[in-house]
Amino acid sequence: MVSNENNIFNLNNTKLYKKNEIKNFPNHEINKLDWFVFFIFVAFCFLNFVHSDILLTGGSSISYLWGDIKDPYYYNIVNEVEPSITSNHYFPSTYLLFAIWNIPIYLLNIVKCPMKDAVSTTPFFATMWYKALPVLFFLGCGYLIFKISKLIGFTKNKAKIIAFLFLTTPLAFFSSLIFGQYDSFTLFFVLLGVYYYFKNNMLKFTVFFGIAMTFKYFALLIYVPLLFLKEKKILKIIKHCLIFSVPILIEILGYIHSPDFKLGVFGFNAKNYLKKCVLDTGYTKLSIFVISWIFVVVCAYLKNVEVKEKEEFFKWAIYFSNVVVCLTFGLSFWHPQWLIFMVPFTLFSAVINKNARLFYIIDILLFLFFCLLGVTFFETHIDEWLMYFGLSNKFLDFKTEIIYGLKDVFFFLKDKNSYNLFFTLFSALLLVGAVFKHPKFTITRFNENFKRENGLFRLRFLSLVLFFVGPCVLCVLMSLASGEKYYFRNSNGYFYDVHNEPLNGDSVIEQHFKAPKNMTNLNELRVVFLKNLSIERPINHELEISIEDICNNEVLFSEKYDTCDFKNEFPTKFKLGDVEIIPENEYVITFKLNEGNSNPTGIMFKTTKKGPNPGLDGKKSSLVGDFKNQWYCIKGFSPKDNNLAYDLIGKKER
Repeated sequence: MVSNENNIFNLNNTKLYKKNEIKNFPNHEINKLDWFVFFIFVAFCFLNFVHSDILLTGGSSISYLWGDIKDPYYYNIVNEVEPSITSNHYFPSTYLLFAIWNIPIYLLNIVKCPMKDAVSTTPFFATMWYKALPVLFFLGCGYLIFKISKLIGFTKNKAKIIAFLFLTTPLAFFSSLIFGQYDSFTLFFVLLGVYYYFKNNMLKFTVFFGIAMTFKYFALLIYVPLLFLKEKKILKIIKHCLIFSVPILIEILGYIHSPDFKLGVFGFNAKNYLKKCVLDTGYTKLSIFVISWIFVVVCAYLKNVEVKEKEEFFKWAIYFSNVVVCLTFGLSFWHPQWLIFMVPFTLFSAVINKNARLFYIIDILLFLFFCLLGVTFFETHIDEWLMYFGLSNKFLDFKTEIIYGLKDVFFFLKDKNSYNLFFTLFSALLLVGAVFKHPKFTITRFNENFKRENGLFRLRFLSLVLFFVGPCVLCVLMSLASGEKYYFRNSNGYFYDVHNEPLNGDSVIEQHFKAPKNMTNLNELRVVFLKNLSIERPINHELEISIEDICNNEVLFSEKYDTCDFKNEFPTKFKLGDVEIIPENEYVITFKLNEGNSNPTGIMFKTTKKGPNPGLDGKKSSLVGDFKNQWYCIKGFSPKDNNLAYDLIGKKER
């Protein structure tokens, strides 16, 4: 045994026990082809996928470079970095880190000042520059996994495999390379803390966890049980907790004078997700997660494991950490990018488990249920619209060409409430890990001669393609092959300045449009309506649709339809026969809802000031229906003109 006071896990001369061989690892190194395929996926996903949140955060950080250090939270609201967002939700450390990273593009005038409406105005290069920072932190996390693996006794080759398994874990890869979020900041400093925890350097362990806390609160959930597992003296526990609190207290005291800081950071409701799963006692509601977490902390404090019992101590430290993350994401609601935080602990507890293969398979199933949950619940967040800000949209106009989505690929998802099932299955798999990764199920020696894994860890990575990347690309190809171009849906209304246009009572909405030069007839209209979703039964009203040639003052079409036949979310087709259209003439489509009573709105339209084609008044506008933040416009089809689809867009009149 090589002695090292600061290294409690130096097992270089550990004897191998072949009789306890476990099928955890392949008996070969990660080869060049594995890394080549990995970095090909990194490059493709880096350039083609990103969520809009990073544009808001990266754009908000520019206010520090602009000189408003005293209260950037106020400045970003006044400057309307994103008009629909009323505050910045992160502590200053996130924006400061981005600000430092953004100095080159600021000096090169790529981003000259805090941008109004950053989501729609940020240049593509700046978007990729923003995204590169959390990706680098993600790769840094992989390196720290490698360092921790060596520290606890794995050989260099096996430590590389564990690092590779982390980098190719679908949920971790998704968070940084596809979703493009910056939760890797938190994880990086947490892993630094974990590294020094196992080096028995409690000061650095505490400081790095304290820094991690300034990015996301998850660090606290892991820090406390790890501290209580190693330290039993109350005064020392209090001392470490005070040190842990210093970084976040510095940031709070620096901006406590700002009402916008307090509103944005402390008013952010994400922390309330921990209270979603509650036990109702009749007198009060108790969070099941909080009760469970306190129980884990107490168990960690009561568990006596000598630090010198190297492997045994690591097993219990990782076990308690794994239980915490399983409870965190199994008993409370979460945002997709947060799940990267649990990966190191679920991974370490898997690779030292006798049934490691089972947990590699569980990783695949977790990502499958994650994707199905995303399609049914996180629409426009976990689907093809993550490609909107990517390189693909530099060659394709997603606003008019993406007419197929993951809902069309996963066509079997008919029930909109099926997300409850997928969340339950996801949580159940985490519960399996929390129970069967107990130290009694772990291997006897970390450095045993493991048998070949037969490529299961590669299949685990390829589930990214099978369940998400491949289907998203398929949506694009299907949309291009269809030849149809129209607003099928868009993401959260980010790109349009909208206002409600209710159609109720005996009200009328008119949509004016100018016929394109190559349009000679109109055979069909497609409109998506929003019914009153407050009741389950269909609303029986009569909708009258008419088309009038304004130039000739002639009604070309008029028909009444029963609204009970309309379907939510799906385009309703109105056959017009064969309405002759004179190119470049002005027309108006009139919608009149005959309710005859005082019922609530039966159909809702929204009008946008922007659209793909100019209207009659030189502005861009279209009449669209709204369903769960998806925007649709009226479509006119002309079979005689090679089945062309026209956006019937023009100025709105009432």
